[in-house]
Amino acid sequence: MYPSKPAYVFEHITRSWGEVGSRVNRFASALHQLGVGRGDVVSVMAPNAPPMYEAHFAVPGIGAVLHSINTRLDVATVVYQLKHSEPKVLIVDNEFTPIMREVIETLRKENIKLPTFISIGDANFTDAISKLDYEDFLKTGDATFALPDGIDEWDAISLNYTSGTTGNPKGVVCHHRGAYLNSVSNIVEWNMEPFAKLFMSKYIHHYFPHFVIKTHLLLSNSFFYSVVPMFHCNGWNFTWTMANIAGCCFFVRHVRPESIFDIIDRCVISIICSTYIFFSVNLAQCRIGLAVLWVFSFLYKSIRLFSSSIFSCTVTKWATCVARRSR
Repeated sequence: MYPSKPAYVFEHITRSWGEVGSRVNRFASALHQLGVGRGDVVSVMAPNAPPMYEAHFAVPGIGAVLHSINTRLDVATVVYQLKHSEPKVLIVDNEFTPIMREVIETLRKENIKLPTFISIGDANFTDAISKLDYEDFLKTGDATFALPDGIDEWDAISLNYTSGTTGNPKGVVCHHRGAYLNSVSNIVEWNMEPFAKLFMSKYIHHYFPHFVIKTHLLLSNSFFYSVVPMFHCNGWNFTWTMANIAGCCFFVRHVRPESIFDIIDRCVISIICSTYIFFSVNLAQCRIGLAVLWVFSFLYKSIRLFSSSIFSCTVTKWATCVARRSR
């Protein structure tokens, strides 16, 4: 309903929801041509970047199961996950080619059938695991591809694993119903336009067009900066939450204090998603003092529950200015 609204920003790339929708269709179509279907696993090892985000829509869109691999794991743990999940397709960002080469060597020694490999190119990482590049792969798909019907709400949407600190990693399966309920509850819990789902319904759009226009303007205030990796519980399901409210995500390949401040300084960020310990450690490195730490780790919790997006933007902007001057 909002094809012109921005869907994500990554480095120099900004794409609208209309563009992302077309890319997701191409992605789903290309996977379908490879024989990927209901119940098949597609594994992705990538940072918070467009390919990982688009995989969260294209893979479940054809009834397949998304397996997001933790980029911080060692070779043995990744090998175990791939043996257990048996993916049909494995998409690897070039940054993680070195570890994936070791993984492939181990799998070959154990005579494990290998999946189809797709590489995600990057100007700073040129060593690719496959000659098939992600962008080229999308070009083989059809932008008008119709996602299949008949996917049951209890079908698996994602397969995630524990870190394996006390033994082998445990697989955790999430179904479509659970992902939907969690993504919608995020809207309410974080005060992210809790009635957006209702406003976007075709019924309201048809009978109350002026009401929807106001909502259209309201939705433009949802800008989300995700520090949480999408391999961690699918980014706490905010990947799907932002689609629910036609919001915009900001991604960075490497999360550093500078990147946090730069994005907040340049963009109208209304929600930041991360653990308190992350803010404490990274912001403390910039010597911003206890006052600003309190804003991010305590007051921000109150803002997400009780305050508007505009006010939360003001507070984070203020904290950023203080941080820049204290360094």
